[in-house]
Amino acid sequence: FKNKLESTDALIVFADALSRVDAGSARHASLMAVIADRATTRYLSDGASSNTLGVLATLTARGGVSQSFKDKVFASLINRVDIDSRGAYVKQNENNIGWYYYETPEKNTALFLKALAADKREYSQTDKVLRWLLASRASDGSWGSTNTSVAAIDALSEYLTWKRETE
Repeated sequence: FKNKLESTDALIVFADALSRVDAGSARHASLMAVIADRATTRYLSDGASSNTLGVLATLTARGGVSQSFKDKVFASLINRVDIDSRGAYVKQNENNIGWYYYETPEKNTALFLKALAADKREYSQTDKVLRWLLASRASDGSWGSTNTSVAAIDALSEYLTWKRETE
């Protein structure tokens, strides 16, 4: 990787993949400690891609980090929320767009919604986030790419499960 910011993004994505098979292990805990050490306030606010920040917020919701670090991650992600006529969405960090992770505003917003559901965190603009995500679908009902559609459907199902909307 060219610089520290890219390697931190890659480390966060790796930790997410590892957490699916190795959550709660000492190896995963040490990896989360390294991420918490690398993810300084400046990195969270200016350096991280919005995609990676959404993944990190979901990771912190699963545990293994301090409450203050988790709050910093969510605060940085919330600071990227922008409101337009369709609702609220997570805008891209123009300094670090994760093209290799298929980053789009739709996927960023879906990852934010998933992180809120994983942490069972109330957010005053959630209704606008949902409205924006639903309004951003293409005429065929997808969110553009298969990758983005899967992220959106996953986030919506996590949110509906958390809020018990399916019962």
